[in-house]
Amino acid sequence: MEPKVISGIQFSSLPKSYIRIESERPKLSEVAELNNVFVIDLGCEDKSLIIKQIGNACREFGFFQVINHGVPKELVDKILRVAHEFFSSSVEEKMKLYSDDPSKTMRLSTNFNVKKETVHNWRDYLRLHWYPLEKYVPKWPSTPSSFNYCTEVGQLGFRLQEAISESLGLDKDRLNLTRAPLSLTLVINSR
Repeated sequence: MEPKVISGIQFSSLPKSYIRIESERPKLSEVAELNNVFVIDLGCEDKSLIIKQIGNACREFGFFQVINHGVPKELVDKILRVAHEFFSSSVEEKMKLYSDDPSKTMRLSTNFNVKKETVHNWRDYLRLHWYPLEKYVPKWPSTPSSFNYCTEVGQLGFRLQEAISESLGLDKDRLNLTRAPLSLTLVINSR
């Protein structure tokens, strides 16, 4: 039986279910180089400038990078350690969280819809819904051990959501993503 997760398992050859036919593979030669991605400094004192930059980035590219966002480096380092802790655990331990049901609020998987996808991705991921915290945290596993990262990154997401809304000329709370559960996804691409 082919394993359902790839982390922690050594393969002597690439399983066939991970090989895409050539016509479905990305063509890197067709990817345009982009050297001028919008980098938005959220530490800037001029909020109107930040909103203008976010609006320009959304209109021109549809994405942007933020710096000075307020999420402490120590917290980023900690979530990386937590992810390593989880993905380094035994396959048996990880399989306690495995599910191929895409509607599950907490699950380990390799694909977004294992039952429908014919070619698998070379990755494992753990998805945990986290907002609202009081609803989901009690259901989280004891390993990984810490997710206060979710709160900090969630607050950043809410601030960006407000800025995007304002950049469109709307009230800052017009784009309210808190109506739906929010999730954290930890991904590992196997060596």
